[in-house]
Amino acid sequence: MENEMLEKKINEILLRRFSETSEQIQKITDTLLWQACGCAKAEIQTLLNTCESNNMYDWELDEKFDEAVQLAMEKGTISTATLQRHFGMGYQRASKVIEQLEKKGIIGENIGTKPRTVLITREEYEEMKEI
Repeated sequence: MENEMLEKKINEILLRRFSETSEQIQKITDTLLWQACGCAKAEIQTLLNTCESNNMYDWELDEKFDEAVQLAMEKGTISTATLQRHFGMGYQRASKVIEQLEKKGIIGENIGTKPRTVLITREEYEEMKEI
């Protein structure tokens, strides 16, 4: 039970607080690791290594990110092609925004060529922005 609570805290910190600097995130995770029981430390370190290898610490959101969220909320789904048409952006940039939306937990996973489904409400997104 304690391990699940620690994992949930770390997930919230890493997945919702990308605006923090790498140093701030490192201080938070160091504190959590210090407080963790020995059996949880290995799991936490594995999670952190995975996030770090995915370049999640220094992740900067695209300047059209908020507008893309609003568009996704209006339509209920979003795709790379939708972003390209709506914002006049290239494929690379549009796919990067889609990846950011997925990693933030705003849209679902890729299911072939179908548009991604929005997973959260406007209220939940506003709460995420406040964290």
